Amino acid sequence: MRILVVCDHFFPEEFIINDLVKEWSSSGHDVHVITPNPAYPKGIVYQGYKNRIFQTTYWDKITIHRVFTVQGFHRSLAKKILNYLTFPVLGTIRAISLARKFDRIFVYQVGPLTQAIPAVIANKLYKKKVVLWSFDIWPDTVFAYGFKRTRILCFLLNKLVKFIYRNCGTILVPSEGFKSVYAKYTDEKKLIYAPSWCMQGKPVTPTGFSFDGKTNFTFAGNIGKVQNLTNVVLGFELAMQANKEIFLQIIGDGSFLVELQQLVQKKNIPHVVFWGRQPYTDMDKYYEASDFLIISLDPDPVYDLYIPAKFQSYLQTGKPILTIMNGQVPALVAQNDIGIIAAPDNIEDIADKMIQCTLFTEEKLQQIQKNSERLLETGFDRIKIIDTITRELLSR
Repeated sequence: MRILVVCDHFFPEEFIINDLVKEWSSSGHDVHVITPNPAYPKGIVYQGYKNRIFQTTYWDKITIHRVFTVQGFHRSLAKKILNYLTFPVLGTIRAISLARKFDRIFVYQVGPLTQAIPAVIANKLYKKKVVLWSFDIWPDTVFAYGFKRTRILCFLLNKLVKFIYRNCGTILVPSEGFKSVYAKYTDEKKLIYAPSWCMQGKPVTPTGFSFDGKTNFTFAGNIGKVQNLTNVVLGFELAMQANKEIFLQIIGDGSFLVELQQLVQKKNIPHVVFWGRQPYTDMDKYYEASDFLIISLDPDPVYDLYIPAKFQSYLQTGKPILTIMNGQVPALVAQNDIGIIAAPDNIEDIADKMIQCTLFTEEKLQQIQKNSERLLETGFDRIKIIDTITRELLSR
């Protein structure tokens, strides 16, 4: 079939949609993608790309229809909001000109739900089936980010969410917890569980952390306010009072990185190392060099429903997961005995759990590795998930 993909991020940006689209293309489907010019996460269009209003590029057999990106969204809330509004407008223009020729439309939503608007408009015009793979809960996330819950804003967002969901044939959700929220806005029969999967292979050669032989806690991924890294750093500082042999490795970039670095500098916290953003394909090496992997989010009811994509990547390593959040992830960690859980709003508990990690026996570590492998195979198998997504997309 001819498949039109609408997404806010695509190659060379490193997201799982790249792997899915590659799989469809390799299977013989003709895939085109509508997406902004690549600028994540620093808000600057990648070298080698021009920030034109419309342009077409290619990745193997995949045709990519790119639209203008508002640069500077990394540091400016106003520009971020403007960028969120730009893609629905320009993407819709592209979708109207293209969608008539396609059999199906697929939306990969990891940011605002507004990025589904081009697909929905195309569906209204041409009656093409739309499948939405949604990783962000609206409107709850809007308020979790700090926007005031006014009556008018709630009214407008609820209308938007219902309009988009009503015009999607299927909505794929990465966590079973999403279903209870989405069911308020659409028919529950539309909701299909489809988590993300791990794209890394088995780790081979660990990278040379500057402090080999010590206990390395590693956080990897987006560094934003909702990742709760202030509490992670403060908990680490407290844990160091009991154990001077621990190190905190922070790998990634994001809107909160500078503020977090300033916190570490101001409090003169030793053994915290910022590695910056690293290529996705190199992450195996950093994971293998780590002893414990941290996954953390703010203690907010909406984030309790999330299973961040890094969870599957962490599972692949077989390393214990230090979970500093509430909800779905700690439940999985506890049920499968693959790590330890700390209260996200309790710095003392975070410190205590870090110290407990350092007391794990070799037998305990080996058991966690086996448990992680079993959960990865039974709950996050790449082929099974892609088959589920593809079946939903191609069905009538």
